Amino acid sequence: MKVLLASETYPPDANGAAYFTQRLARGLTEADHDVHVACPRAPGGGAITLRDEAVVHGAPSMQVPSYPHLRFSPRSRGWARATIRIVKPELVHIQNHFCVGRAMAKAAHDAGIPFVATNHFVPENFTVHVDYLPRPFTSALTTLLWRDLARVYDRATCITTPTPYAAELIREHRVASSATAISCGVDLARFRPRPADRRGLALFGIADRPTCLVVGRLDRDKRIDEVIGALASVHEELDVQLVIVGQGKDLARLRRVAEAAGVAQSVAFTGFVEDPDLPAVYAAADVYVNAGIAELQSISTLEAMACGKPVVAANAMALPHLVRNGVNGYTFESGDISSLAARLGKLLGDPARRARMGKESRAIAVEHDTRDTVGAYEALYRQVLATAAVRAPRSDRRPDRCRGTQLLTGSTGDRVARESLSLAPVLTEQRGDDRPPTLVFEALMRCRAALLAGLVGIVAALGIAAVPINSDFRPSLSWEWALYAALVPVAAMLAVWLMRRAAEDVKAGWSLLAAPGGNSRERSARSR
Repeated sequence: MKVLLASETYPPDANGAAYFTQRLARGLTEADHDVHVACPRAPGGGAITLRDEAVVHGAPSMQVPSYPHLRFSPRSRGWARATIRIVKPELVHIQNHFCVGRAMAKAAHDAGIPFVATNHFVPENFTVHVDYLPRPFTSALTTLLWRDLARVYDRATCITTPTPYAAELIREHRVASSATAISCGVDLARFRPRPADRRGLALFGIADRPTCLVVGRLDRDKRIDEVIGALASVHEELDVQLVIVGQGKDLARLRRVAEAAGVAQSVAFTGFVEDPDLPAVYAAADVYVNAGIAELQSISTLEAMACGKPVVAANAMALPHLVRNGVNGYTFESGDISSLAARLGKLLGDPARRARMGKESRAIAVEHDTRDTVGAYEALYRQVLATAAVRAPRSDRRPDRCRGTQLLTGSTGDRVARESLSLAPVLTEQRGDDRPPTLVFEALMRCRAALLAGLVGIVAALGIAAVPINSDFRPSLSWEWALYAALVPVAAMLAVWLMRRAAEDVKAGWSLLAAPGGNSRERSARSR
């Protein structure tokens, strides 16, 4: 089977989605499938690179400002179509709905190739960075982000998620009526319990003492500052340290938090650790901590559990799916630092409890064997290929539903169309309105789009203009200040333009609804 995996991030990028895509590619290749990966091109990388796990096709890309290890491909539609023509995959599997995933989903759909979509995204990954905005704006932004996801995933043959909780989110936010939960998996052979060994810490010059471990992106949604605050409380009774593995924009702020809490000497930042060295780092830890609030599974938590470590995790999103309170660790309510500190103290001060809960962690992790994950996706791919109808290219198909309005397509468009068409009899009954239902639909959609456009303009302007209010905004390079200075007037102009368009659309929509030309009785009266 020839499979094309598309992801916005791929190693050497260090994050869960990148590692999952690479491990899935490796597993499929080992199962004798022809695997290709589409992702943003790494600096200095070629357009096509032959790697052990797959043939990697790199899209022209740009660095994400302030995130040197992330890249994006804003103009990837033509590249995606060309890649589809070159690879000729039987099936496409996208991992996100951003530039590469969006372009590859459209290219696959237009070519009549079935595609599977896996969701690793929640709006909280983004809204946490603008939490200084009023709640109504962040709520509206969350709604828009879910709708944007739905627009891309609406045409997927099948949608998968890492956990049942993530699948429920897909249904709850009307992205799709159903989703299949397939774990991201963990390599149980590499990540396994080992005798207590502090050599993993010695690699970074870290002292040999009781250790709490955090692995992941250093971003605000990970809530690592809460772990540092809890360490300060535990440190009063126990000589413990916190080792933080990873890189991210929040590094400088976390260092300041540690200094302010008086535990800077007990908090070690290792930076990025290569994947082959991670098992040794887990082996050197006593307790693994995850305070994240936007986890749809957490591969790093799975790896720590597979290494036989007890876990203290936030009672947020899908983390309770892995951490069973009182069994293989403890959960705490996000923001409750005293509760987090108490649970860390319980484990760090009781080696027997740690050993017992560590065994339970391993038993739970065994249920997420990466070989089972690869097998589940193989079975899903075969099912999709067996049941998917062969689609003609777009040029041979009928135009998209409601294409004239260019507002909504897919199941969302159908739902709104049904709602608007249901109003037609009411208009006819109350006003003698016999205009075509599509005209009514267009008018209502104009008004609805106007409101959304105006809201986007306001959020963009306020979000960018309010950035300096956030104390974490400390550009280190002059070009970042120049970019920010340019974005403020651009956002203001965008807001004004969108609001003007919104006003025009509302006026046009209202004219369509209120036009006397649609009333048959008035037309007949004028004719007489």
